[in-house]
Amino acid sequence: MSYVIPPNQEALLARLLEPVSSRRSMPPPTGSESPRVTLRGSLPSEDRVVREPRAPTLRLRSIQVWKNEIRLRYAIGSREVRVRLVHPSRKVDGPQIEAGPFLAVLVDAADAPGSGPLMAFLSQRLPQLGKRFRWQERRPEAVIPEEGDPRGDSIEDLELLAVLAGIKPALRLSVEQTEVAEVIARLTRHELSVHRNARIALHDGIPCEIVCASKDPAHSRRLAELERTLHDLSSAEVKAKLSIIRDIGQLLGYPACCIEAHARRFLASPGELSVFGAANDAWCPAPRYRLNQILAGHVRPLISFEPCRFDCEPASERANAVAEELATRDPRALTQLENALRQPIVIHRNGARGYAVVRDQSVVDARPVERTHRGSVTEEDRQALATLRGPVDAKGRVADGLLLRFDQNPQY
Repeated sequence: MSYVIPPNQEALLARLLEPVSSRRSMPPPTGSESPRVTLRGSLPSEDRVVREPRAPTLRLRSIQVWKNEIRLRYAIGSREVRVRLVHPSRKVDGPQIEAGPFLAVLVDAADAPGSGPLMAFLSQRLPQLGKRFRWQERRPEAVIPEEGDPRGDSIEDLELLAVLAGIKPALRLSVEQTEVAEVIARLTRHELSVHRNARIALHDGIPCEIVCASKDPAHSRRLAELERTLHDLSSAEVKAKLSIIRDIGQLLGYPACCIEAHARRFLASPGELSVFGAANDAWCPAPRYRLNQILAGHVRPLISFEPCRFDCEPASERANAVAEELATRDPRALTQLENALRQPIVIHRNGARGYAVVRDQSVVDARPVERTHRGSVTEEDRQALATLRGPVDAKGRVADGLLLRFDQNPQY
């Protein structure tokens, strides 16, 4: 069973998780003892007790409400410490305490100055928050929920389905560093060979690692080796990177025409690949909705690559194969997914995207969606999409964006 954050919780979270004193400091220790907090899992073999001699100044820097967890950034003196709040049923790595309806997981090192009192502060506040907060259960059998929110529990499910069905030879996942062990365990349960690239890179400011899996151990090992080499190459080594990108695409089973389209974009601007650029290159008057991967992060796409065109035949063959496999397992889930994919989509040059309302060949409104499967819509994206109004030209351009009519082509 998975759980999601109830909507519109930011104000409540900020009130209860922001220190209230004028100095924004943590509550001082009571009595003669310094704060004492047991951090579950902070050492491989046993719990340990963290003691802090003083209560340093504490400030709440930011709150991010994701689909199924809350991320907090606190400043403790001059140092930043990050904490994840997840449902207690989740298995995650890192020092953690259970308080109220939350598991508070320390992302940074357990011996970071001030981390003990911070967890003590949260152990006091989280039960208060729990009196007004309830997790929402998400049914595991549906790929996407029914009522207007076509998001899934984890973005890799359809890729995993494709590999298990033999449609794809392998998959690669960008996994948050704190969840790598959990994801590897899950893939291993499906009897896949799993290899890591053992390199950490930031995605949306979050430390992530590439995890590769395949039924063939040599295949996943080679894929991880290529990912590791690609990570270690300098930005100036464009030709070497281009060769590896092509090899990775082949190992993942992507169509040759789509690999080459991606390679051309990379060669044209190695450091500036964008969703908008790929969508603009792939635009066609009647795009096939099963190739709609523009909303990846909000809707789980049937393909995990950018098609060279939105009517590409080899890409359609792969998307149709995944759809047929899903239909044999859960026809209702496929219907829900296709309803979400078969919509007019507008995308701004900055990458903001959303569902479009089109009347008489003009965009009259757009509902923004988040860019990542645990993120939220930013104000910048809302403002960008608000500018995409007016008539659409013959190439799909509207203002500083692009309209894709996935709702008009009856073909898959």
